[in-house]
Amino acid sequence: MTALRDFAQGLVARHRAKVLQDRSRPWTPSLTPATDLGYECERRIVYHRVKPDAAKPVNEGLALLFEEGNLHQRDVRAKLAELGAEVLEAERNFRDERLEITGTIDGRLEVPNGDGRPRRVPLEIKSTSGAPPADEAAWRASESSLLRRYYAQLTAYMFLANEPEGILLCKGKQGGEWTMVAVELDYEYAEGLLKRAERVRDAVRAWKAASDDAAREAALPARIADRSECDGGPWRETGCHPADAPVDPLLMAVDAELVGQLDRRAELDPSRREFEKLDERVKARFKLTAGDRFVVGERWLVQKKKHGVGVRVDFSLLPGAVAPSLSLLRESLKESRGLVEDAAASGREMVTPAASELATRLTAHAPRGARYRCDPSGVEWLGPLACFSCGRDGQEYSTSTGTRP
Repeated sequence: MTALRDFAQGLVARHRAKVLQDRSRPWTPSLTPATDLGYECERRIVYHRVKPDAAKPVNEGLALLFEEGNLHQRDVRAKLAELGAEVLEAERNFRDERLEITGTIDGRLEVPNGDGRPRRVPLEIKSTSGAPPADEAAWRASESSLLRRYYAQLTAYMFLANEPEGILLCKGKQGGEWTMVAVELDYEYAEGLLKRAERVRDAVRAWKAASDDAAREAALPARIADRSECDGGPWRETGCHPADAPVDPLLMAVDAELVGQLDRRAELDPSRREFEKLDERVKARFKLTAGDRFVVGERWLVQKKKHGVGVRVDFSLLPGAVAPSLSLLRESLKESRGLVEDAAASGREMVTPAASELATRLTAHAPRGARYRCDPSGVEWLGPLACFSCGRDGQEYSTSTGTRP
């Protein structure tokens, strides 16, 4: 057993090292990556072009995250092909020599056209850990800088390729659900990206032509006033040093946006404290409860995952569709029945919910008009759904009314 354990642990270590090595290879882009145009800080974009070797190395967690994203992307392509919507021109590179832009789109999808002939629409496939953007506006204004950058990349491609529309497909990392967002080219936003690309191009050329450090520093774009984008920046401590750059304090005094942020922060502070207390209390309960997956009420799915040496607790809303909710509830009830049987066999007592509570849960999750019958061996659905246990008394109930038919 020891030899097998050592082999398994060694394999895990080799996998991590391989992923980290693949993501840590130095790369000096000769053109501006289109995703970089999604950054507000043009100084950062220029650093990527002229000082890539000075960037802070990618850590193991981020490298594994990118690797996981690639796996999700390949899975989505395979599923699309099964649905008869094969991804064409996958990983297609595009470039514009004049603006010095380069990028890669995930592919194109053939969609029906009004004249009966299909057209190929640019496609971006991304995996998301939180709520995916519901529409184009939400994608563009996403709190995730990575998602905003992918929006910039697709917009740049659509403009340069004269494509009026595109599609974003998001796959949830936890449940695997898909969200698709249709995108219409925003010419004003695209024009802003291209002007940014021009300024970056000119700054890179000036930096390369400079003869000394002072001239190179002068060629760099000015630092942005909002330094929040600097947090975690690869060049923050190795080249840019934003905390050491002097700033006129009067700029802070007259910054209306900053004043609004401070006022809003004060308004939200009581809610934050309440959230932190509840978050700590709820997570502690699940961390100290055996099991990895729980359905709570009619809305929440709670999952526990190993995170380093600890345990991470994730909360997500159940999908709106009936079938996934039924599947999760069936899983919980099946596990509950097994635990009760194990406890009875060993002479232990186990607290279980009242039968009426389980009946209420079943009624809430079943389709309208469905019927089920409860008995000590389980709940039998009088329809296409499977059986699972609750331990009621053999009475028959209807979900059209929630009462006995």
